[in-house]
Amino acid sequence: MKASVTTFISALWIAVIVGPAGCQNVKVPQQKSHTAQPSFMETWNIYTHCISTESLEPLMVDTLLLKRATNRMQQDEVLGLFSPLESFMSPSPVRLAADPRAMTASCTLKTAETALENGWNDLAMTLYQSIIKDYSEPAYVYYRDQANAGVGHIRQHMANLPAAP
Repeated sequence: MKASVTTFISALWIAVIVGPAGCQNVKVPQQKSHTAQPSFMETWNIYTHCISTESLEPLMVDTLLLKRATNRMQQDEVLGLFSPLESFMSPSPVRLAADPRAMTASCTLKTAETALENGWNDLAMTLYQSIIKDYSEPAYVYYRDQANAGVGHIRQHMANLPAAP
């Protein structure tokens, strides 16, 4: 009986010592999470596709993907623990070569313009208004001005329509 207990304890010690070392050699394939923040290059690829396409449907998809990506980037900037202190924190001094929010605003503008060209005035108005609402910072004044011009164009067009009988 004593020999079996000693053997069991020895086997347990071997498992405790060798087990973790063996686990380090096992490669577990990592899957991409759908909630993970996209890389800058993935965001850039979506943006370049948006700029190069003329069809409304892919533009809408690109706009949605860019909005999701920039929303995730903004959420990840401040950890939940520090959210009460967010107003006291300065932005990171590191800047990407291109501003993902500006890329999103640009793609949204193009989508709104394409929607307007295709007669989707309500969609265009919604997109223009989202730019006005979501990009209030001074860095995005160009996009707000373009969106305000688009809203004005739609309102002028609607005012010039003949009255319904």
